Amino acid sequence: MIERLADRILLSIGMCVTVLLVFLLATNGMALQYAFIGVLALGLFATRWLKASVKINIMFVLLSSLVTVYACELVLAIVASRRANFEVSRWLLFPMDATPQSAQARLSHSSEAKPTFDRRDKLQVIHDLRQQGVTAYPAVVPHDILRWVHPDEFKELSALVMRDGTELLPLGGVSNVPTVFCNESGEYVTYTSSEHGFHNPPGLLGDEPLEIVAVGDSFTHGACVPTEDSFVGVIRAHHPKTANLGMDSNGPLLMLASLKEYARRVRPKTVLWFYFEGNDLKDLEHERRSPLLMSYMSAGWGGQQLLDRQSEIDEELKAYIEQVRLNMGVRIAWESTVKLHNVRQLLALWYAGDATPDHSHKTRTYFSSEVSEEEMNQFRSVLVEAASTVRGWGGQLYFIYLPEWARYGHPEFANQNRDRVLRLVKDLNLPLIDLHPGFSQQPDSLELFPFRRNGHYNSEGHRLVGEEVLRVLHGTNAAAR
Repeated sequence: MIERLADRILLSIGMCVTVLLVFLLATNGMALQYAFIGVLALGLFATRWLKASVKINIMFVLLSSLVTVYACELVLAIVASRRANFEVSRWLLFPMDATPQSAQARLSHSSEAKPTFDRRDKLQVIHDLRQQGVTAYPAVVPHDILRWVHPDEFKELSALVMRDGTELLPLGGVSNVPTVFCNESGEYVTYTSSEHGFHNPPGLLGDEPLEIVAVGDSFTHGACVPTEDSFVGVIRAHHPKTANLGMDSNGPLLMLASLKEYARRVRPKTVLWFYFEGNDLKDLEHERRSPLLMSYMSAGWGGQQLLDRQSEIDEELKAYIEQVRLNMGVRIAWESTVKLHNVRQLLALWYAGDATPDHSHKTRTYFSSEVSEEEMNQFRSVLVEAASTVRGWGGQLYFIYLPEWARYGHPEFANQNRDRVLRLVKDLNLPLIDLHPGFSQQPDSLELFPFRRNGHYNSEGHRLVGEEVLRVLHGTNAAAR
């Protein structure tokens, strides 16, 4: 009887291994590392011809091994529950980190450099604030709301938030709430969101004209420095009527959408288009898969009328955030356990040792690689539409080029599209503010980044950007007078 049980168990495990092999080959193609899985499957099927005693021993070895491995996974999962949950939405410790390993390596290094470094994850910070009676929210951003319509095809994006059966893509966060953003220097950046969910003081996006509006991604959003130290904060200290429409992970189409939804009504004299060379072109490749975002390329489209829909936006975003908090954690915990996430991560860190890089070679190569001519033409079209929109109300769009850490830390991985982008800006006759010369002239350019590691700019880096923009703007105004 026990021999028949062993046959069935070994056959079942063999079938499971075979299904896994087929899945891996179907999704990733032929790979040498899958040969072991194939050999294991064949070996399990071949055990039926072995002696009964051998089969029974193999069964006990396999079952005891599985029990041991999953027991280790359970222990590691319990320990990991006290650390950052790197998988839940985009509530990450560090927006720029590509993997849990790279974020953990940064955290360990930063904690050594600054013993007071706040090691809490973002969800823990929000929980602690709520325990103190402060109803805080994460800085949920539009990129997080976009999901693939068919996850296995990667062809079309749609907003997760629906209103009366129609897509609603918020371009800001929850309004008028304490917002937890990010931590790269040791303390979490938090701010009270404005009445439209942006990183602004109240009252800027009303019906009165503004002097300056800034659009961009996480750098413009203010990651990860105190509000007054961000380059928008530096500019606002000299020009109080400066509104910030930047949001983490925004690419060119989301920046254009923000201009049309919010800036068009307040008609600023100056629009600052902050272009981050590290990922903006790749973000555009992603964003153009959204029919809703592509609608903003049409000069005649009326948009979503988001300025007048903040109560709806708040209602939907709060519901979305709570759903993620309550449901995503449970689902991911189950999937992580089944896939032995914590065991595999521990083995990867043990194998890599202290040499774990901030980003994988593959990730850096992807973001630094040259984009196609089609993608560059798409970027041209976005800039043309943005500049035309701003000129339509009598304003001027400035193109500000923000350099990435790799240009100074790992020049071999520096973005390869710089010259093409600069030529494009020149061809379009847009005023250019290039921050690379200013960064490269510093005695140590890496000192402009937190702990000299890959990430956003520190306060000194933000100050350099803000002062250079002010120098150009003031010089232009003086020449005009």
